[in-house]
Amino acid sequence: MGEDTIILRGGFGEYLGGKDSDTIEVFGAEEGTSVNGNMGKDFITGTVAGVIYRGGKDNDTLAVSQGEVWGDKASDTFRGVTGEGYAVIQDYTIGEDVVELTMDGIWSKTESGLMFTDNSGDQIMLLLGINDLEAVTIA
Repeated sequence: MGEDTIILRGGFGEYLGGKDSDTIEVFGAEEGTSVNGNMGKDFITGTVAGVIYRGGKDNDTLAVSQGEVWGDKASDTFRGVTGEGYAVIQDYTIGEDVVELTMDGIWSKTESGLMFTDNSGDQIMLLLGINDLEAVTIA
């Protein structure tokens, strides 16, 4: 194996990348499906609610419009993506991870953390457990 590309268009399961930099794209999957980049600098995209997206052990980029998102270890980039629902970032690490936004919008505090909403009113991402915007690194 090397730099793998995994494309999901349906079904249920656990999908694991290899030791190199992988690309995982989720266009369709059943609730409870999980994807994990594993090792390497992985790029993971997804538009499906109920899927668990995990970066893995190295510096990963996760561009997910809805679902449960974990960067896991190392310095990860959580890219804001428009679409139905919003991404719930489970493990944003202050001083290590980065939020990347290509749209304008506002941050607001919720009971669960910080929510970013774009100027059209689309909720993009929730940083679970983060309450201070000054602690968030935004690119």
